[in-house]
Amino acid sequence: MRKFTVLVLLLAIMASVGQAQTKSRTGFRAGANYSTQRITANKESNYSDYVVGLNLALYRQIPLSPIFAFQPEFAFNSMGGKVDRTTTRLSYISFPFLFKIHGKHFGVLAGPQPSLLVGAKSTDGYSGSVNIKSQLKSIDMSAITGFEYAFGKNNSYNVGLRYLFALNNIKKDALPGEKVSNYGLQLSVGFLFK
Repeated sequence: MRKFTVLVLLLAIMASVGQAQTKSRTGFRAGANYSTQRITANKESNYSDYVVGLNLALYRQIPLSPIFAFQPEFAFNSMGGKVDRTTTRLSYISFPFLFKIHGKHFGVLAGPQPSLLVGAKSTDGYSGSVNIKSQLKSIDMSAITGFEYAFGKNNSYNVGLRYLFALNNIKKDALPGEKVSNYGLQLSVGFLFK
């Protein structure tokens, strides 16, 4: 937790320096998560089938130099996976802290993403939907890497593809060797305001 606090403070300092150099902009993006869960038990790991979920975010693009920017976000992510007839759907409020290197149109980004679990349901073909939030940790830590392409007047529009990979076990009270982790692809379109 101490490392995370230091990282957030460094990002805030860098953001304030960046604001003095160039104008920052606010944006919105929407798209889909194509997510899976890596499930480990008895020293065997398997990935669930993929499920499609929603991805929405407000973000601030803060230039730190002509080619480098800091991009904090406030996002909603629907994640999960499917094993046999059981589908798990998890809803998170996420806070990506991303750094972006960009040229005129193309950018590469990466950074950590802490997420707060706000809902968790498991649905099967027999008993319907069950709330499983109490079985999962309230915080999910992941990392993001990806790219985006900006276009239009002032590069106001963008299309992005991101890969999200787990940094922790989301299963609460897990037995030794037992683990559940979120992974996924995010495809989105966005708009930057003036």
